[in-house]
Amino acid sequence: MRNHIRFPLVFIGALLLCMSLAAGCSNDEFHMKLRLLDQEWIENKLIQEGFSFEEKDLFEIYRLDVEGLRSQKAYELDDNESSLYMYIFDSEEEQFQGRKQLERQTIALSYKPAYYDINNALLIYTDGGVQDDSYKERIDELARNMRKK
Repeated sequence: MRNHIRFPLVFIGALLLCMSLAAGCSNDEFHMKLRLLDQEWIENKLIQEGFSFEEKDLFEIYRLDVEGLRSQKAYELDDNESSLYMYIFDSEEEQFQGRKQLERQTIALSYKPAYYDINNALLIYTDGGVQDDSYKERIDELARNMRKK
């Protein structure tokens, strides 16, 4: 008699598990959150979107020393004095903590950098005083595309 009760409970549990997995698999946003990005992938996306860039020294105010930081790089973009700072972390949570630290470090700047959170990566764009809105729009579009794919 006990086996007759146990079988329906196991069957219902297995069915619920399959349904929840199937629902999760169709959610691209869920899968995107699982994907950890790396420096090479982001550099390739920059190239695909038509950006030219050259690595440059990381200014001290943008230098980060936190747990979970895999890499940090600075790039000059398209010779227009704008910069892109890239930080790759071990996880999305560590990226969040790194962003908070960078916001504290840069609070006294006379300009407001643009922050882009993409999974475990953090990008920071500064326009170098040029204030080219069309260029910032390209960076915004790049970040949107990186979140989608």
